[in-house]
Amino acid sequence: MTIQRMMSVYFPTAAFIFCFEGFKGSHAALFHAVTGLPALIVACLLFFSEKLWRYRDVQLLAAITIWSWISAAVSFGPSLYFFLSIHFTHWMFLLSMYFLMRSSTDPNPLLDRYASARSAGLSGACLIVLIHAVLSIRTSDLGHDRILGCFQLGRLCGMSNANSLGRYCAALILISAFALLRSSGRTRIPFAVSGLIGWLCLGLANSRSAITSIAFFAALMTLITVHDKIHNRNASLSLKALLIIATSAVLVFVLVISLFYIPTHLFKSVISAFAMATGNSELFSNVSVPTVRNMTTDLATMEDRLLIWERCLQDVFSTPRRTWMGVSDQNFDKIAGVYPGHHEILTVNAHNMFLELLMRQGLIGLSIWLILIVIWCIAGIRILFDPEEPQHIRCLAAAAAAILINGLAEAVPFSSTTGSGLSTPFFVICAYCMNNRRSKE
Repeated sequence: MTIQRMMSVYFPTAAFIFCFEGFKGSHAALFHAVTGLPALIVACLLFFSEKLWRYRDVQLLAAITIWSWISAAVSFGPSLYFFLSIHFTHWMFLLSMYFLMRSSTDPNPLLDRYASARSAGLSGACLIVLIHAVLSIRTSDLGHDRILGCFQLGRLCGMSNANSLGRYCAALILISAFALLRSSGRTRIPFAVSGLIGWLCLGLANSRSAITSIAFFAALMTLITVHDKIHNRNASLSLKALLIIATSAVLVFVLVISLFYIPTHLFKSVISAFAMATGNSELFSNVSVPTVRNMTTDLATMEDRLLIWERCLQDVFSTPRRTWMGVSDQNFDKIAGVYPGHHEILTVNAHNMFLELLMRQGLIGLSIWLILIVIWCIAGIRILFDPEEPQHIRCLAAAAAAILINGLAEAVPFSSTTGSGLSTPFFVICAYCMNNRRSKE
């Protein structure tokens, strides 16, 4: 219990600091090294002292850790460097947070601290990007600082690019939604503000994978809410009732996507009004930079994804070692040959969580992950459709599902190469859900 009390302060603090790791790229080596050692110690202590080895999900996480080392040893040879690498230290941080939440007799205080720290940190990070980007359009030289923030190709970029920023914004919105349902009265105000910051920045970033995941989250919450109301009135659900539930969810999905078109138009209006009031003609000409990408007609990104996925599969099945063991999580080589005739263009990851796992840990590693994901999904679905669960707990399960939806087009939440924007909340939620189901059994 002493460990849990100490870590209940340490981990929210570390989670807050991790919100800003994107400003030094996804490989903030120093901070990972500082957090990695205590995380390793905590994970080992909790694994044995709390007898976590009895649970299937923990056994699978341990198997994934061992397999990751085996894959790296086969690819690069046995080395102690693996235990000092960014991948391992980041993984230990996720694992220790998972174990802490999994073993807690009352995980709610820890979850509340995490949500408060994470929402504050993500809000600060998003505001830094937005302010720097706004300052960059005051001159004709728009700048290309995609770390601190700028507008590039009509999108707000930060933390390396627009999609990276989109993942941070999506995490901020999901955490804020949970905190709003969890809190009451004036304590909701900070989370309402953080949710608006996430909405504004995500709309300007135009990350369609992140926007789709948030729309899916809202549709799923609508589905269970309407389902509960209809089910309370009628013991059995008729075909008409099912159609009402499905239609409500679809309408909310479309509406939420439409809401993310507003920030760009709002931003342009505010900047234009300021330019007219100050007589800054240069600022007025630069305000055309932010643009809105249509979700259905602008399909260039999807075409890129298909090319990346095809090339990734070709690499995976090029040799038996790559097929079964992967290239390991220690391999940060980018994917080449995605675009025929343009071998100079490299892709940093597979842009799909399953392909990323397949590429890095092979079929064996992917199989272990799939079993674990199924276990998590079963626990999440039971919580989601349990009317006796509080709404904020069901919100967590919906948030985890939304993160997985984002993972269909991005290498999250399992890859350590894309920062901790969505990975830490996903692992915290899964641990909470598993703890919740254990207490019900």
